[in-house]
Amino acid sequence: MATRSLMKTTKLLPLLAAAVGASIALAPSDAKALTVNFNLQGSPVGNNTINNPTNTILNVGAGTQITAATPAAALAPLQAAIAGFTGTFTTAANIFAAAPTPISFAPNPYTTPGGATITFAASTLTTGYSNFFKSTGVVGWAFTVSGGSVPAGTTGTMDLSFLNQGAGAFSWTGDGTLNIPSSGVPGPLPLLGAGAAFGWSRRLRKRLATGTSQA
Repeated sequence: MATRSLMKTTKLLPLLAAAVGASIALAPSDAKALTVNFNLQGSPVGNNTINNPTNTILNVGAGTQITAATPAAALAPLQAAIAGFTGTFTTAANIFAAAPTPISFAPNPYTTPGGATITFAASTLTTGYSNFFKSTGVVGWAFTVSGGSVPAGTTGTMDLSFLNQGAGAFSWTGDGTLNIPSSGVPGPLPLLGAGAAFGWSRRLRKRLATGTSQA
């Protein structure tokens, strides 16, 4: 009997892992926080404007995308959460000057399509323009995510790079980390809203029930 029970559990674990993209907790006391790493491709150059020549107001148009995420199950929810992302980066001085300058983003907080809000740290320092890379970096920009069905205490950081395209144009890319507490709904699904998470849960329960009866 012990062997059959172990076989059933072995069949169910990969299904759960694929669904939530995280370590599987067999008991509430074993729950672990989920860390999601992601890559961000900023909106296309043609959708961005900058107040040349002072280079202190960078308007971001539509087109920003999440291009990769680990675990992979987080990619689609994050892509949906960032859909339609627009806003304005503002710096105290020329972002493409040698000296670092504070940078902030508006609107702050930013509301996602799923009803959650992303609150960025009031401002952070740029690294200063690098002639070698032709870009300015922003490292470790902290943010929190709250509202809707997002677990309390969800936080993250981003590293951004702004590339000077000349003639008042710029492009940008980034990567980041999202930290979801162990008390949260499995995975980053709450970013889409509670309805999506509950629908996913129902489908998962049906699949688990079928797998158990066939074992």
